[in-house]
Amino acid sequence: ILNNKKINLTGQLYEVDEFLPAPRILICGKCNKPGHTKKACQSSLFDICRRCGGDRSKIEEHKQCHIKCHHCGAAHMSTDYKCPILDDYRRQLISELKKHPEKLPQHIQLFIPSEYRNQNDKTKLIQSKRVHLHSQQKSYNNNDHIQWPSLNQYPATKTTSMNQNLNDTIKSFSDELRELKKSYNEDQRRIEEKYKDHTNSIKQTLQIMQQQQQTQQQMITTITNSIKQIIFSTCTKTTLTVCDLLNKMKMQT
Repeated sequence: ILNNKKINLTGQLYEVDEFLPAPRILICGKCNKPGHTKKACQSSLFDICRRCGGDRSKIEEHKQCHIKCHHCGAAHMSTDYKCPILDDYRRQLISELKKHPEKLPQHIQLFIPSEYRNQNDKTKLIQSKRVHLHSQQKSYNNNDHIQWPSLNQYPATKTTSMNQNLNDTIKSFSDELRELKKSYNEDQRRIEEKYKDHTNSIKQTLQIMQQQQQTQQQMITTITNSIKQIIFSTCTKTTLTVCDLLNKMKMQT
């Protein structure tokens, strides 16, 4: 399908192209500037917060800090691609690769975002034009090891540099992952403490409500008993008085 660049669906012929994501750039995890790694950074003596631009040595102070790019002063993080500093660097990098596509590795295609294309140039891809040392059409006898094509040998310095860059990138990702894990553990600990505090507060409130209910019940019982005693005593006295009056009336008659 990709070779034909067309596909037939329900009788309709559609053009097909390979999806390539927009190119990303290397951003330092220390100074948040493009073009180098954290280990090779010489722009800052401390880790700069990508949100507010302050010293990130105390991570807790930079979880909800005010977002302001320390490159351009706009209201976005300093590693956001909409920052004009990163945008200019990205534009220059794509322009340089357009002029020298041979700097790309073989078989690598680089997608050019629409905002980085010229009006008269409809090219969407940058691809290396280096000629392969061995033709892809050449056939080899699988049983004859001598005829097998040799692999391209990279210079030791280039291999060392590639490994160093890879190690730097892995270390940078590892440091960021460690910081995220530490931040997550701290957030989880604070949430658990708040949960315990709220639980204890609810328990104390329930205990107070139970005590109040018991006190009210005791008061109701006491008042009821007092009323019963008063009514009984009053009725008894009234009955005795009436009986005395009746007896006196009988004696007079």
